[in-house]
Formats: sequence, structure tokens, C-alpha cells
Amino acid sequence: MLHLVILSLVLLLTVFRAGFLERESEAYGVAQKLGMSAPELRDVTEQMMRYVIRGEEIPEEQEFFNGRELEHLADIRQMMVVWHFGLCFGMILLAVMSTFYIRRGDIRRICKSYLYSWLWIAAAGICLAVIAVTRLNAFVNGLHRFFFRNNRWILNPATDRLIWLFPAGLFRDGLFLVLGVGAVVHLTLMTGALFLLKRDVGSVDNLGEKE
Repeated sequence: MLHLVILSLVLLLTVFRAGFLERESEAYGVAQKLGMSAPELRDVTEQMMRYVIRGEEIPEEQEFFNGRELEHLADIRQMMVVWHFGLCFGMILLAVMSTFYIRRGDIRRICKSYLYSWLWIAAAGICLAVIAVTRLNAFVNGLHRFFFRNNRWILNPATDRLIWLFPAGLFRDGLFLVLGVGAVVHLTLMTGALFLLKRDVGSVDNLGEKE
């Protein structure tokens, strides 16, 4: 549960930001490929992200997105609503469970469980990184097939400009960013868990010496 909450927060605070898309667009020359100026592309990107993240409707008079692209953006918006709900529920559940175990004096068990559980997270991250580097298109397509149960994400570069906003390399860069930030967060939590375990062991030893 803790890992899923951390992953969700890291995603929302890193890759699901207009600033990340703007940096990636500049790196991959998206504005030039679309024949747009940087400010025009920034406006489109911010408009899209406001809709996807906050639900602000895209103006009907906009000329960038066609019907199929708007349908796919609606799918992403629906996914984000479910994701936000799941994140809130997960944080509440995590807080309740943590309070319960702390009151029982099971901090040691919580710390040990976390220290062991990071192994499968690290293994999953390494596997995804290898796939993203060696088979980028398969990685991108796999992500879309996992999150969407329709084919509206399959766009035509000749008619659908939305696909140009998300070059394949962006997904790889986003993965590495999430893995990097996630690693820092997990290392920080691991350090805290080790400190609590060491302090707990020290307390037990001191109690034994007094007895």
C-alpha cells in the first residue's frame, strides 16, 4: 500500500505536470515539427493538462484537437479521476493501518516489512528500465494497453497532432525521472526505518541491562 501511494504521488508531482511536457517538447523539437511557436505549444499543453488533471473543459472553439483526440483525452481524464480517488482512499487506509500498528507497538514490524518489500519494487523498476531502453515502442504500447481498454489511443501521426505532443522518448524519460525520484524517497524511508530499528534494539538492550 505504501509503495502504491508513493508511486502515485511521485507520478503526479513529476511527469503529470505541464512543466515536464514543456521540457520534453523542447528537447524533442515538438513545436518545430508541428509548425507552432513555443508560446502556442505551451498554451495547448497547459490547456490539455488543466483538463486532464483538474477537469477544466477544453473550449469548443479550439482548433488543435480533433474528435478522436478529444475522446482519448476524455479516457485519460476518466483514468485520472479514478486514480485520484484511489490515491485518497489509499492514503486514508494507510494512515488508519499505521495508527493501528503504532498503537500496538508494532513499529519494528512496520520497518522490517518495508525494508524487505522494496526488493520487488526495485526488481520491477529495473525490468521496466531495461524494456524502455531496449524496446521503447513495446514499452509505450504496453503502457497504453494496460491503462486503456479501447483503441482510441491508437492515433495517426498524419491526422492526429496529439501523438506529436508525446514522442516515444518522453515515456522513457518520464520512467527514469519517476525511478530516480522514487529511489531518493525510498532510500530516505529506508534510512528512517533502519534508524528506528536500531533505536528499538538499543532500547531493548538498555532495558535488559537495567534488569
